[in-house]
Amino acid sequence: FILIFLDFIFRTGGFLKNSGHKNILAVFVLQSLIIAAVIYRHFLPLGMSLFNFGFENILVIFVYFLFLKNELSQNSREQNKNTSSDRDPVFKNWAIFFAALTGIGFFSHLTVVQSKIIVESSGLNYVFFGTLFIGFVTSLPELIITLSALLRGSKSMAIGNIIGSNAIDIAIIVFLELFSLDRPILGNISFMHINTLFFVQIVTLALFVLLMLKKFNKIYGTILLILLVLPLIIIF
Repeated sequence: FILIFLDFIFRTGGFLKNSGHKNILAVFVLQSLIIAAVIYRHFLPLGMSLFNFGFENILVIFVYFLFLKNELSQNSREQNKNTSSDRDPVFKNWAIFFAALTGIGFFSHLTVVQSKIIVESSGLNYVFFGTLFIGFVTSLPELIITLSALLRGSKSMAIGNIIGSNAIDIAIIVFLELFSLDRPILGNISFMHINTLFFVQIVTLALFVLLMLKKFNKIYGTILLILLVLPLIIIF
């Protein structure tokens, strides 16, 4: 949604149509594996797994590392040769990093706690609130980084940031299965989640095809944005 929306409103416009589309295909494959895993877990709750970690999870991880390998190879080819002359002490850099990480962890927990209170007091749907509000809040860093990259003329970084974030989010799901003590997480996904995944898959595939054929424009972008909003309307 962020990529298509920024492509639609950004002053230079059209940065997506000049980008590579192979990574979008990788995300589509990862999403397809998750959907297949959901269906598999619903029909075979136990399945072939060890500590809730089934063979379908291994496929997701395998595809993710293929994607990561491709990203690293592409990054090495397009590596920025500019280097900074400022050399901060190593300890200072690590201290700032862990301080920021601690802050993110604390406020993330606080966000979840407050979200549960809001949902229970307002009667909103958990899936709707999680998909729209929590999804938006957790995507704010990606939005800021992507917008900053575009303003600096780094289209590859902007696209790579969003696609990379999506890919790792998908891969994280399978690791969370290890912490599910009763039934695997993918076996507990509701119909509303599946409905959302279905619309996202349509948009991802359509975006890949349009970019591959170099047909992507603002009209198609508007249609894809509407398709991404539809599941939120249905859930609400």
